[in-house]
Amino acid sequence: MRISFLIKVLVVGVLAILLSSYFISQNKGVQNFDDTLLLTEFDVNLVDKIQIQNAASKQFISAEKISGKWVLPNKFGYAADIKKLSKLLQNLKDTQIVELKTKQAKYYSRLGLQSLDQGNELDAEKSQAQLLTLVAGDDFTQLLIGNESQSSTGRYVRFARQEQAYLVALDINLPKDDTDWLMPNILPINVDQVRQVDITLFNKESNTTSNSKFTIERKELEQDETVSLAEHFELLNKAEDQIPQYGSIFTGLVRNIINITAKDIKLAEPNEMELYQTIVLKYLDTPENLDNKVMLDNKAQSKTLTLQLYENDKEPLNYWVRLEQSKYLINISEFDFKQISKPLSDYLE
Repeated sequence: MRISFLIKVLVVGVLAILLSSYFISQNKGVQNFDDTLLLTEFDVNLVDKIQIQNAASKQFISAEKISGKWVLPNKFGYAADIKKLSKLLQNLKDTQIVELKTKQAKYYSRLGLQSLDQGNELDAEKSQAQLLTLVAGDDFTQLLIGNESQSSTGRYVRFARQEQAYLVALDINLPKDDTDWLMPNILPINVDQVRQVDITLFNKESNTTSNSKFTIERKELEQDETVSLAEHFELLNKAEDQIPQYGSIFTGLVRNIINITAKDIKLAEPNEMELYQTIVLKYLDTPENLDNKVMLDNKAQSKTLTLQLYENDKEPLNYWVRLEQSKYLINISEFDFKQISKPLSDYLE
């Protein structure tokens, strides 16, 4: 009797160990991987379209390569930030599997990997995953990007049509919306190319001629490799009492103009905002990577570039720039706007 009881206890114990091992294998999985890439059957180098969607969004965040240039379809075809896209694709290309995780759908929520497909899972609306779609011609792959691991370095992912979840070594910053992928630089020139800047303000605060319009120009120096030509912008035709607050203040203005960045995009027409200011940049158009000495050569072609600044005085306040006759109005920060829209008196003692 006693022997029979011990045998039953032993059988139960063995079954418990086997079941425990099974569930551990289902949820923890294989851990020994030697440089195994995640994307082995998809060529990231050929990607020409990227889409991201989460459970809350009604529209894909999207970037697409058209005629060799990355643009944002949801932002009227405006240029995309190729540095961010290149980094994203390179990181995906280099992603290695660290560990196999669960294959069971009931555990996906722990990893943030619930499907976004309403037809497959009742809790799709609660999914924390982001669905990343990579398209390369007629080929495509879809990855659900889940939570970051709290116990180790890495992130949980799984292919959208597969059960197997993975912990992978992936450094990725997915955008919150299309504005995160906007090409930040607005002006296609650098400070070293600029020779003169004409500024005209139309706001009511600049009600005097001296305040509303002024010109700054680069001071021509003898060639000296130890001196940067970009450090010498001065007020043109200044009166004796017009003394700058400090020597490089107008150079700072030129740098601020060149460095304004895009926050959002909308179409320029229709536009009911009143013109606040115009900035006309006169610059030398030269091949890339030429130094300042070459830029002084008479072979360099002189060109102009016009910026129109608008202030939307309705709540919430926002600020916009139009470059030449572009079809776009580009939203800039209040800080950038105020840095480049000061009257002349703000630069003088």
